[in-house]
Amino acid sequence: FNIDPAIVVDTAAVAIEIALEGRGVMLINGPFVTDHLEAGRLVSPVAHSVVGPGSWGVICRAELRDNPRVKAFTDWLSACAAPR
Repeated sequence: FNIDPAIVVDTAAVAIEIALEGRGVMLINGPFVTDHLEAGRLVSPVAHSVVGPGSWGVICRAELRDNPRVKAFTDWLSACAAPR
């Protein structure tokens, strides 16, 4: 997949808005999206999660969960995070 141009933002609020609009996937930490997850506006496209202080999760709109681009991103991220 060609990922250019990549969207990179420096605030969680902007990342959440982009994900809610269906224009991206975000890597987010903490309880910033709890309400959106509980309401079903956003979902985690992967089953794996880690709970702990400062933990992070991958979040996207529900209808994008099976999108090949989202899958490619989460596969890449999982490979990078895998124990070596």
